[in-house]
Amino acid sequence: MAKSITGPKKTAWDAFAQWVKVKGCLETTGHPFAGRCITCGKRFHIRALQAGHLIPNRTNGVLFNEELVNTQCVICNERHHGRPKKYREVMVATYGEKKVAQWELEARKPIYDRDMDFPAITQKYRTKTKELLLPFNYSTYSEMLKGHQT
Repeated sequence: MAKSITGPKKTAWDAFAQWVKVKGCLETTGHPFAGRCITCGKRFHIRALQAGHLIPNRTNGVLFNEELVNTQCVICNERHHGRPKKYREVMVATYGEKKVAQWELEARKPIYDRDMDFPAITQKYRTKTKELLLPFNYSTYSEMLKGHQT
């Protein structure tokens, strides 16, 4: 029987998503607990932000791409299905049409779960999140959330 990798993949995604949200908050507001949505531009508490992908139906090739995943509010990411047209406009303005088109091609390349080191990805993004939070006297994402209630 094959070993399930659903758990490790989810754990890696959670660590990556936390880093994306903290990074996005710091880049847009200077605070680790509040940030702006990449598509609507509105400011939200981190609890109302998600790690939204530029490319829908994401594959492992772009799942953990640091440039393609940004903070999006729940409304844009879920209710409006990521607002792909607006998201793409923002990314083209930031990186250029050529780079965005390249990412869209890369998304089609199959990369299988068995070829990914999910524990290493988890550790990488937990460390990166900790590095972002240390100047604010937090060492983990959950500690930061507890320290800054809505």
